[in-house]
Amino acid sequence: MIIRMSKATEKNRAILAGLATACVALGWTFYTQHTWEDFYIAFRVARNWVRGLGVVYNAGERVQVFSSPLGVLLLGVADWVGGSGSESATINWFRGANIIALTTTSMLLWRSAGAHFKHFVVALCTFGAVLLDAKAIDCAMGGMETGFFLLFLAFSLWTLLSASPQRAWVTGAAFAGLLWTRPDAIVYILALLIGAVSFLPERDRLSRWSLVSRLARASAVGAALYLPWLVWAWLYYGNPVPHSVAAKALVGEPHHLLQLAADALVFPVTLLFESTQAWRLFSPAYVGVEEVPPALQVVWIALAWIASVAWLVPMLRGPTRMLSFVGFCANFYLLKVVPIASPWYFPPAAIMAYLTIGLVADQFFSYGKAQKVAFSVTLSAAIALQGIVFVATAKHTRLQQLVIEDGVRSRIGMWLNAHACSASESVLLEPLGYVGYFSQLKMIDYLGLASEKMVALKRGNRNEWATLPHGARPDPALELDVEWLDAFNPDWLVLRPAELKGGLHVDQTRLLERYELKAVFDQTEVLRNAAIPFGKHTLGFYQTYWVLQRADMPTSCDAAVSS
Repeated sequence: MIIRMSKATEKNRAILAGLATACVALGWTFYTQHTWEDFYIAFRVARNWVRGLGVVYNAGERVQVFSSPLGVLLLGVADWVGGSGSESATINWFRGANIIALTTTSMLLWRSAGAHFKHFVVALCTFGAVLLDAKAIDCAMGGMETGFFLLFLAFSLWTLLSASPQRAWVTGAAFAGLLWTRPDAIVYILALLIGAVSFLPERDRLSRWSLVSRLARASAVGAALYLPWLVWAWLYYGNPVPHSVAAKALVGEPHHLLQLAADALVFPVTLLFESTQAWRLFSPAYVGVEEVPPALQVVWIALAWIASVAWLVPMLRGPTRMLSFVGFCANFYLLKVVPIASPWYFPPAAIMAYLTIGLVADQFFSYGKAQKVAFSVTLSAAIALQGIVFVATAKHTRLQQLVIEDGVRSRIGMWLNAHACSASESVLLEPLGYVGYFSQLKMIDYLGLASEKMVALKRGNRNEWATLPHGARPDPALELDVEWLDAFNPDWLVLRPAELKGGLHVDQTRLLERYELKAVFDQTEVLRNAAIPFGKHTLGFYQTYWVLQRADMPTSCDAAVSS
């Protein structure tokens, strides 16, 4: 079936795509009630800003713990509108903004990439896959910046792929939106620029240099619109680069430009045969490799590979190759460059993959009746599988919220708030979000997101760690190092049992001489009896925490910390 749509029909279908997205997002939110751990990091900064304490996490410490200026700005506005008193009101305002962003994203994708499909059934299946990407819906509705990033990415694609090329300032505004949402958007912008120049001139009926000129002007506009934030951040924090970037950079090995270039050249091969993480492009968030059926891993890796190398096939259409090239660059960045690829980093790359695979299928769909039948069956099976994964992920996410977030981490924060004598008391821990927000105490996290001193300490130890065997190296994101106790002398510790009982880098006897166990938060039995199709092993990592207080601290106080 060849698409022959009037402008009215195309507009109506775009509206229907947007409405379907809004319904799925609302259904997901009402069922799971999930709010991401990292949301509360940005939320605490936004609430401090609204209360006049500055755009900071720990009062008095100008450290940029967040990476999304737009996210914190919108959260601050939502908190101000909600009266800065109700967490649920602010979260719901922010979720409403994400629903608008996701709805508009679907409409823009249908009007841009969707216009290049020739067969409606293929377009419908492709957008069905996009709609049922559980990670994208969960990250956006769970309070991350994902919805806004997808919005500006779709906006950028619309300006480049729509029938009438948009003015340079419109494309530049889309680029600026990406940068305001997340600084690593520069990867997508560069990929879009190179991909457009390489594959779109013929479609746009523009000379290559005309397109280069238009995109150069668009880039200048985007840089100019993003410049105010860079200047302000430099003046306020002393560095335009988010502190979170410096903290996460210490997790992996240092990168060298020549090595990255060499890795990029062989990435089409290593992605298929050597990468153990490519399946994460389509998988649910925070699911261990041992929890995913091997056959499903193979399918996901194969799809990621097809989407990432399609740009190398000359016979494919220009828009298909451009989308594939953007996905290739995004996957290389996520799998080879980023030391910690959080779940909300993957949806933009996944959307590029869905659109690329869909357009490849669309191009070969008309090669005879037998091929059409085979493609129809394959696409239907793929959507059915996507739906099954979506439902299973929703059940997993609902359990995570009830058992881990509400049952453990938020309770720890509230307990600390009730038992601390002063807001200046410090807590050393790994999970910064819920505990930090609900306790309102001074946080020192293992990763160093909220502490410049932690990053400096770990940077000084990096050369020493490099001399150790891999099994003896501390995990700088998840594992306590006893040296931190001497450096910070924290009032409270929030640890997993394995850390308290002593690992490679903790002397249990020495630890218990300085700290006393005060509370245990354990959901082991609840999680053991839970019925979910996957993810139980991963959730088990977060099921138990022990709270310790420094032995020389007072055992009680007259007033709790105000929240």
